[in-house]
Amino acid sequence: MVQTVKKLAAAPLIALGLVVLSACAYLTTDGPIATVPSQLGTPGSAQPVSSQTSTTPPPLTTASPVATPTEGPSETAAAAVVMKDDGTGQVSLGMTLDAFHKKADALGWVCDPKTGANDSDGVTAGSVYVRFWGGKLFSLGVSDDSYQTEKGLKVGDSVDQLTTLYGTKFDKTNDSGNLTYYFTLKPKNNVLSVNIDQTTKTVTSWGLSIPGSGPNG
Repeated sequence: MVQTVKKLAAAPLIALGLVVLSACAYLTTDGPIATVPSQLGTPGSAQPVSSQTSTTPPPLTTASPVATPTEGPSETAAAAVVMKDDGTGQVSLGMTLDAFHKKADALGWVCDPKTGANDSDGVTAGSVYVRFWGGKLFSLGVSDDSYQTEKGLKVGDSVDQLTTLYGTKFDKTNDSGNLTYYFTLKPKNNVLSVNIDQTTKTVTSWGLSIPGSGPNG
């Protein structure tokens, strides 16, 4: 009787051992491995990381264009065109003495003489020199780089620059060492005369005149 009771008591323990052995054997095979969820906040446990986490990047901003600094006025202002090749401009070939003085006043020029000039006499206004014949302006001359021709020639330019602008078709005189080039300008056949320094080969003065006019016309 006693042996029977012992056998009955041991039966559950043997059954439990068989279950444990079966479970261990299953885990060592290629069968599925159970996933054990980690507990948030448990010391020493790994925190869950979501593989689907997406971080929305901040919107791209377009950089504002950098303003290009504008250069200030140059130390030397560009030379003005006092008279075009056709004889018109701030002052014009053929204008009367009175009209010239009014224009000179408007430009702020100080003229010498201030009120008039006899035929063939000239009027100086700074670097500009004008001559009249028969009461009308027939010649204008410029003696510094304040003014330039319509094509850009000014005092100080080289002979090469002169011929680049006006070509190589010209007359030339050399009077007592004073070298002068003469160009006939279209469409009115006005004459551009250019005085050259023979040492430096640069322009020392230039002028425009009506052909065949003046005391020598």
